[in-house]
Amino acid sequence: MKTAEAIAQILKAEGVNFVSCFPPNKLINPSASQGIRTILTRQERVAVNMADGYTRVSGHTGVALVAGGV
Repeated sequence: MKTAEAIAQILKAEGVNFVSCFPPNKLINPSASQGIRTILTRQERVAVNMADGYTRVSGHTGVALVAGGV
């Protein structure tokens, strides 16, 4: 099992059903295969705001996947 697949399984086990991400990363396809809805955004700020808004409105955990560093 690859790391991305393991992380996707952990997210699913924790009840996560929505992930916003920027930039495109290796977690998009494994997350989608676990039934987690993935949305690609154009900026890190937008990904975080989408996850925050999703959490506030739905009461479920929203996750933003962003890259560290430059």
